[in-house]
Amino acid sequence: FSAGEAITETFMNDAGDFGIVTEGMLFLESMDENGVRRILDYYTEGDIFRKSDFAVGRNTDHYIYAKTRCKVSFFYEGDMTDFINRKEMAAHLKSYLETGLKRRLSHIHILAQRTMRQKIAVFLENESLRANRNPFELKMSFTDCADYIAIDRSAMMREIKNMEKDGLIIKNKKRITLRYI
Repeated sequence: FSAGEAITETFMNDAGDFGIVTEGMLFLESMDENGVRRILDYYTEGDIFRKSDFAVGRNTDHYIYAKTRCKVSFFYEGDMTDFINRKEMAAHLKSYLETGLKRRLSHIHILAQRTMRQKIAVFLENESLRANRNPFELKMSFTDCADYIAIDRSAMMREIKNMEKDGLIIKNKKRITLRYI
């Protein structure tokens, strides 16, 4: 898929029930009737998404699109028994089952924070854990990060500068070092 290309439900119906990202980054987004965009989840190499991620709400459309140029392998749920003996597919499915709910709960935990600083701190901690390192490189732009944690980008950047000034983080472009964990 090219950057910016949508993976439609119609395409998924023809391609399969699940997709495994083998290269690049995909976003699961929603857009409400006022044009407000939210990033609900994102998928990078090794992540699995499923057709049911396209559930459409009453006033919101959900869609998956390629943030960067990416490659995705698709398969049908019925084909899983054929794939399950393959070591690679078994590892992907295990990862999906183990991390899918955890990732969604982590996102809810970020959104439930009472202050912007808390939202940013929990988001950065999650990203550090996902990267399995500190310092780590943000995979998304700051605009996308703000949409993911549901705050205004300029307010987020001001708070990040305040967190730097308070000695909580070190930021060098998209490279972040957490000093509070």
